[in-house]
Amino acid sequence: MADMQGKTALVTGASAGIGEATVRDLLNEGAIVYAAARRVERMKDLEAVGARLVALDVTNEESMINAVTSILDETGRIDILLIGRRGAIARRSDRNSPG
Repeated sequence: MADMQGKTALVTGASAGIGEATVRDLLNEGAIVYAAARRVERMKDLEAVGARLVALDVTNEESMINAVTSILDETGRIDILLIGRRGAIARRSDRNSPG
């Protein structure tokens, strides 16, 4: 992995699976990691190892805006964005498809 020391990362779908593993990897590499999911209570173990928890529903635009604004207010930047929530992009683009 590239040098992640001091980089700010936002990982969605962080409460399980690949999202959770990615949070742990980025933390081990020295990144400041915001672990995001709808169910924050499922990420307490990530908080215990240094992740900053964010309530985020990627299917809700207001939730996304609030989460990103909060991170930018705290750190001034997001260097890495990993969308670990299966189907979020397809569902979002489906709403914008013609017909």
